[in-house]
Amino acid sequence: MKLLNNMTKETLQQKGNRVAGFAASATVAVASQPAPTALPALPPGEEIYDLMPAHSVGLPILHILGQALLVVTVFWLLWLFYRWLTTPVQRPRRKLELSPQQMALRAIARLERSPVWQQRQMKEICESVAAILKTYAHDAWAIGIGAAATTDEFLESFRHHGMTSSVFARSRDLLNDCDQIKFAGIEGDPDLAAGMLNELKQLVTQEGWKQ
Repeated sequence: MKLLNNMTKETLQQKGNRVAGFAASATVAVASQPAPTALPALPPGEEIYDLMPAHSVGLPILHILGQALLVVTVFWLLWLFYRWLTTPVQRPRRKLELSPQQMALRAIARLERSPVWQQRQMKEICESVAAILKTYAHDAWAIGIGAAATTDEFLESFRHHGMTSSVFARSRDLLNDCDQIKFAGIEGDPDLAAGMLNELKQLVTQEGWKQ
């Protein structure tokens, strides 16, 4: 009986040792297995550098607005430069103040260069001579109303301004000659035209009209 008990104990002890060894080997096997990785393994010889953690990327609104403002400013400056480059320079014009004598002499010079004078068209020449004399007398000495005055009106105004008798007589004779050619149909020769124009020049350049 005692021998049977000993054999039973030995048998149970051997079975216990076997179970313990199996458990230990299972634990070692589980512990030796590699842990599963989230990323696949890299090929041999490949390496990853500068790995950065994930971060949010914001929209650079201020940077975009600044660039847009800069572009608009550049185009505006270019437009101003183009406008300044293409705008004509406004230069002040000097107005020449001519005396009545200078204006009369210029009118005489224009008459001498005109086809009317070259062709000796006497009626047109007489009209120009009378208009120049009346305009000069009005502008320089306040006699009459200018070129629109008739010969009688001009001479009547002449008498009331205290002019010298010689200037009055020469002006009267010149205007009467012009009226005879314009209204009476008297033919004038080239010498008469030259004499009338010379008399007009002397009257315009004469200084002492008043007594």
